[in-house]
Amino acid sequence: LARRLTNSGDAAYASLAAYALGSMALPYAILFISHEVAAACAGGAFCAAVIVVRAQGRARAALAAGALAGLAILVDYQSVFASAAVGGYLVWGAPERLKQTAWALVGALPALALLLVYHACCFGSPFRTGYSFAVDTAHQQGVLGVIGPNPQALWQATLDPANGLLPLMPWILLAVVGAFVALRDRETRRRVGPEVWVCVAVVGAYVLFVGSLVPEFGRAGWSVGPRYIGVAMP
Repeated sequence: LARRLTNSGDAAYASLAAYALGSMALPYAILFISHEVAAACAGGAFCAAVIVVRAQGRARAALAAGALAGLAILVDYQSVFASAAVGGYLVWGAPERLKQTAWALVGALPALALLLVYHACCFGSPFRTGYSFAVDTAHQQGVLGVIGPNPQALWQATLDPANGLLPLMPWILLAVVGAFVALRDRETRRRVGPEVWVCVAVVGAYVLFVGSLVPEFGRAGWSVGPRYIGVAMP
């Protein structure tokens, strides 16, 4: 997928190396925290969806996209934003829209059903989460800790020297430049425009989401970077 988004093999490999070794991916992978599993699933769903849209992939690619998107949500609630963006992209661009969408839904249903069963068994209702029982009141403010955009949460997520995305991973500014260049250039827009818009939408959604949390919740303890953005890193 990285190679599809650029004409430069060096740029594709450099971006993968930066993600693997210079982002939250490595520490959260070795800590066995679900954010990186969710990122792998959401990123894999995007790759599969691109195969459906661009290579007119068969049902198995749509099935894989749905399954991975569903698994991302199963292991990390916040993945719903990335999964929704990938799903919207697949529905918009699939050559056989109804058929491929149906296969994607079939792929997603087992993981989503398992999540509801888990909630029912552990928390007494398919639609009740563990946050309902949290001792920390931060989790119970607003909607699952989401209270709306606020300066402190945005600062913590982006510029805080101890935890912000930009001080810890300054190379991601190149992604902003890349998105601007890609959407400005007519040839690049024709080749990968929809895929770039998906990336922009996912990143924007997660920055807004983390910047809308109760600041205590958004800081999330002793984190290596704003961990709730981890699923957007791919």
